[in-house]
Amino acid sequence: MKLKHFFICVAIFALILATPVFAADDDDGDDDGDDTSFYIMLEGAATTANGGGGLYTLMGEDIGVPFGMTRSAEMDAAFAPRVSFGWKVGDGWLAVSWSQWDDDVLDSVSAAAPDTLWDTLYHADDAWDDFEGTASAMRNIDATTIDLTYGRKTFGNEKFSGRWMFGLRQASLDQMMNVEYNDLINLHLVDLTSEASGIGFMGGVSGTYNINKKWFATAGFEYSFLTGEVESNTTMIDTDIAGTFLDLDADVTMEEDRMFTMFGASASLVWHPVDAWYVWFGYEFTQWNDVVDTMLFPDDVSEGFIQTDTSDVNFDGFHVGVGFTF
Repeated sequence: MKLKHFFICVAIFALILATPVFAADDDDGDDDGDDTSFYIMLEGAATTANGGGGLYTLMGEDIGVPFGMTRSAEMDAAFAPRVSFGWKVGDGWLAVSWSQWDDDVLDSVSAAAPDTLWDTLYHADDAWDDFEGTASAMRNIDATTIDLTYGRKTFGNEKFSGRWMFGLRQASLDQMMNVEYNDLINLHLVDLTSEASGIGFMGGVSGTYNINKKWFATAGFEYSFLTGEVESNTTMIDTDIAGTFLDLDADVTMEEDRMFTMFGASASLVWHPVDAWYVWFGYEFTQWNDVVDTMLFPDDVSEGFIQTDTSDVNFDGFHVGVGFTF
């Protein structure tokens, strides 16, 4: 955690990398008559998704009241591919970029006397008080961004340079969680889905510190303001142990227009062995705000009472990339 906070602080208070790292450095060459006009960037990030829900059961001793520790389906680090292509327009660079993060995780827990479980996500009017058996959850998150941006250098000398970037972003984040509660007699099945998508403006600033002719450091942040919609669904089904349908206890869908934001920060160390090639390694943090809706039924008297929780999803981890100009 301390390492993550260090890199975030560096990214916010230093200047930023919001476009490919070599585009800022290449401006110096263009000022001297370099005819470079295109670049390609390939990058991969090993990042972990946090937030967005994931809690699915409570496990503890049977003392007549809910007691114990909660259990969540926590996402692991996953590989996120990214591709960017840019070309020189006037004194700046126009770029098209694509990135995706997609992963799923399975988590389960079993309890036998004196321990017990609770089906914490199930409709309060139909939930079991507690049970012995198993609870399992399969969770998936899929996040995609497509950017069209334009960036220009604002200042530069032998050691420092800075840039700004502005453009359009289309982004979507889908989360799905399937939960099964098994008391060895019946099954309670819960399906939770939330799909967010939006389009809007993004902007940021970036900077470079030249260490020597072959190495330089970059840091940066970007901010996006998007408008779109979030669609969520909650389905709850009761079956017997063989999977035979018994009751449908909930099937509710909600659609809502939504304005949501994204914030990203990164810091990288770049190796520039020859004029056309760049290789870098760094750390990053991205936050998607208000993109996951979860609908539950906490009232065992008013069956139609719905409680909606809106949450964020954060991604953080290391990235490595390679780019070349031509």
